[in-house]
Amino acid sequence: MEKSMVYIVAVTVAVFAAVFAIGVLVQKAPSKVVRTVNWIAFGVAIVGGLASFALEQEVYRYIFFVGLVVYFLTIKYRTE
Repeated sequence: MEKSMVYIVAVTVAVFAAVFAIGVLVQKAPSKVVRTVNWIAFGVAIVGGLASFALEQEVYRYIFFVGLVVYFLTIKYRTE
């Protein structure tokens, strides 16, 4: 097997582990903190998307993607 295939599999497993761990932290965090993080991530995604469109640089696409991922990780939280 090539090293690149092993690298891709390792990164995929690491991403799934990180998403699971973040999901557990989101469920344990206070709802006010989760809502604040959610709004900040939404704002970062909007700014990153607009900057990516206007400035046509790759780094803003990554910022947009990270903002969206964090937004969707924190969108479904439990309120008690």
